[in-house]
Amino acid sequence: MLDAATRRASLVPCLSLFCLCSVASAQTQTGQQPAPAVAHSAAEPSSELSEAKRHFDEGRALFAAHDYRAAIREFELAVAIAPSADLWFDIGRAHDELMEREAAIEAYERYLHDRVDARDRDEVSKRIAVLKRQVEEKRAERPSAAGAGTLRVNVGTPGALVMVDGHFVGHAPLTEPLVLSPGRHRLGVTESGYVPFQAEVQVEPGTLTSAYAALSARSEVRAVQRARVWTWILASVAGAGLVTSAGLGMAAFDRRGQNDPRLAARFGDASELVLGGAALCALSATIAYFLEGQSAQTETYPLARK
Repeated sequence: MLDAATRRASLVPCLSLFCLCSVASAQTQTGQQPAPAVAHSAAEPSSELSEAKRHFDEGRALFAAHDYRAAIREFELAVAIAPSADLWFDIGRAHDELMEREAAIEAYERYLHDRVDARDRDEVSKRIAVLKRQVEEKRAERPSAAGAGTLRVNVGTPGALVMVDGHFVGHAPLTEPLVLSPGRHRLGVTESGYVPFQAEVQVEPGTLTSAYAALSARSEVRAVQRARVWTWILASVAGAGLVTSAGLGMAAFDRRGQNDPRLAARFGDASELVLGGAALCALSATIAYFLEGQSAQTETYPLARK
């Protein structure tokens, strides 16, 4: 919708900001030396314009990523710093994508009011007329107060999208109760980063029904490898046993050289015994390595909200 205006509105605010920055630095480029107080006040708008451009660029990126709610926040921050008719057009587009028709109409009309020379005035005016007609049709579809019931939806997550019977009714928080026909209705609440909420509510005629939707953050299960404690303990004991066995073997060889076969035999037996224990520890460490590798602890982490 409004494709030609879309391309223009994405460029004009950015160009406008650069033009303003150029005007702010014109005195310096022409060699004029302003008074210190004037120079200080001129530097401040430059910083503000840079901040406005940063919000605009972020809003444009969010809009391209279809995160229209966040894009509106960035565009509104930009227009608060550096008022621009074209930013109101972008705000209107984002509300339009979210099917927030009344907010889109207000933003589009603000755009046409502030930009008197808008080349796409006819196109935007036609879009406003379509949105106004849709708003009136939506109001006509609402059941009359007589014999109808009302549903107050309380959502603990601001900005969440609320659906009733598959139709979008607004974003949380809903300030007014919904007027619905008596009977059962399907309530759905969704938000990025949260598990969708689904429930059925019974609306009675002439009665106010309240429903509370609590969204749970999505989570993912990650396998966390436990430290191979026993593997390293057994491997360390095996290593120490090998060193000890080697030392006893050298002592036995030395005693044989000193013609002390009895003591040499004792050292030799001890060396073989320690070597056997070291081999057993090494085998146990190998088994523990694979067993501890297969035993994984699982932990649940909440996903960051997008």
